[in-house]
Amino acid sequence: MELNAAKQAFRECVKLAGGFEAAADLMGVSKTLLHNLQSPNMPDDPRERPLSFLMRLEDAAQKPCFLTARAASHGMVLMPAASSECDDFRDVLLKFAAVAGRLVDDGSQAFEDKRIDAAEEKTLRADLHAIASAVHELASAVNKERGR
Repeated sequence: MELNAAKQAFRECVKLAGGFEAAADLMGVSKTLLHNLQSPNMPDDPRERPLSFLMRLEDAAQKPCFLTARAASHGMVLMPAASSECDDFRDVLLKFAAVAGRLVDDGSQAFEDKRIDAAEEKTLRADLHAIASAVHELASAVNKERGR
């Protein structure tokens, strides 16, 4: 994917997620960083951000901006799954991936300074709780699919 396409997809995600202030609050970063990642005049590259960062923004935007742009850069388009049953399992799997990605991202950021403070611990414990729930939901979905 070209840099301009990545910046355009990032710009679209920020807009759909409620603008720079809402997206900055959601992502836990400054508005300046978000401006730089979408600006064609700045060298910041959204393709270098962690996947969990981009997925969290796409989730807030409720549209797969980056995935659509990445597919287009390879001459492909995204198509919805044909079966609603497939969608159910896929949705559970994608939810698990998003929760796991958030845990990895939050854990990496928390341990950046080689220590975890109280606020970071609270975030990580919430992530761990979410991942435990996602594991149970995924296990149930696997059992349901296996039983078909």
